[in-house]
Amino acid sequence: MNHPVLGFIGYGSMGSMLINGFLARDMVEESNILISTRSPEKAASLKEKHPGVIILESNRSVAEKVDILFLCIKPVDFSEVLTAITDVIRPNQHVISIAGMVPINTLEGRLKAKISKVIPTVVSEVLEGVSLLCHGTRVTDENKAYLKQLLMSIGTVCETNEAMLPLYTELTSCGPGFFASFIEEFILSAMRHDPSLTYEAVSGLVVQTLYGTGRLMADRHFTPQSVVKRVATKGGITEEGVKVFEEKLPHVLDELFDKTLQKRSLMAEKVDQMFK
Repeated sequence: MNHPVLGFIGYGSMGSMLINGFLARDMVEESNILISTRSPEKAASLKEKHPGVIILESNRSVAEKVDILFLCIKPVDFSEVLTAITDVIRPNQHVISIAGMVPINTLEGRLKAKISKVIPTVVSEVLEGVSLLCHGTRVTDENKAYLKQLLMSIGTVCETNEAMLPLYTELTSCGPGFFASFIEEFILSAMRHDPSLTYEAVSGLVVQTLYGTGRLMADRHFTPQSVVKRVATKGGITEEGVKVFEEKLPHVLDELFDKTLQKRSLMAEKVDQMFK
């Protein structure tokens, strides 16, 4: 495929991030992007910036006209959408789902196309982060290579198997939310210790420090342990704080993974029932 036509059913947070990212990196021509969405007004700003993008009224219209179809919809919407598009999907099409809880074999059972699954991350809005990628049995090497090329334009790609997706998703797609929640509590604790501090001042210090720490690990290949060793000198102040984390955090994080993975499993069971 030299110039494939890309279709997107859904223009929510992740759908818009993928489209804007691909366009920003000149990975696809505007006129080769077709979109259907329940809320056309959400795509209005995209149309203003990229007038060549085509917005169609129905999911079916998008599905029958494209080479690669991204299903950027919630798991609860899959049954309805698949019912509308099943008979226009062709075997040579490549369908990509971003719904982690809808199994590839379920989609292969409903659609004649080649099926892949992508778990994107909001961090790709700044062309960073990790997109998770796995493929069904019909996907060719050419399909795999092109999809990986697309995703590499907006960040890093981790190819894995579907069984690993639940835990990997907690690390990559959910991770920004977990990290941001920790940062928020870190900021608020500092403010409780000195009420004269403003949120803007503290958040500015913390975010810039976090950014620099990430750069140390990414660019200079520091491990988390080596950063701790560099900063937390024996008998020093930082060491006292690290001891608190070492005592308290393992239990907190174990509970986090226990609860999120359990919730993910329960939701996957509900989604599975929808297709029976």
